[in-house]
Amino acid sequence: MRDLVFIRTHAFGENERSLYKTLRLFFPEEAVVVCADESKAQVDTGGIAKISLTRDIASRLAGGDLPEDWGWRMGDLFYARVREVHPDVGRYWLIEPDVHIPPGHVAAILGDLAEIEADYLACDFRNHGHRPFNRALRRIQDVTTYGGVFAFTRASAAAV
Repeated sequence: MRDLVFIRTHAFGENERSLYKTLRLFFPEEAVVVCADESKAQVDTGGIAKISLTRDIASRLAGGDLPEDWGWRMGDLFYARVREVHPDVGRYWLIEPDVHIPPGHVAAILGDLAEIEADYLACDFRNHGHRPFNRALRRIQDVTTYGGVFAFTRASAAAV
């Protein structure tokens, strides 16, 4: 499969259901799943395909202890978990339930983004220079941080 889209959430309500319906206007059913932070409670997606991410799984993926708010801070673990479950995908799209794609523009927006061949896409993606939270990485090598709005991103399998 070329693309897999996952809704990153810790609950499943009207926003998630609405986003799922919107994404299904462009992507086939098998290409849209929910990746749920189930560290506090199981998430009922009403039959929509779900990938569970618990604290134990996240800790294993991260290789150690996690901060208390890992589910919010460490969104890359959701990418890692989805790739672990679906390793044969070319690109992974992470979309959070507060992202709104205007009706009537779904095919145009997602279609334009799907044509871009880049390892990573994000809104407002830019060089952020040396950020304090990368201090540990800078001990290993000089790291310049790039970032963007994480709520609507896409990463190639290689980038994940």
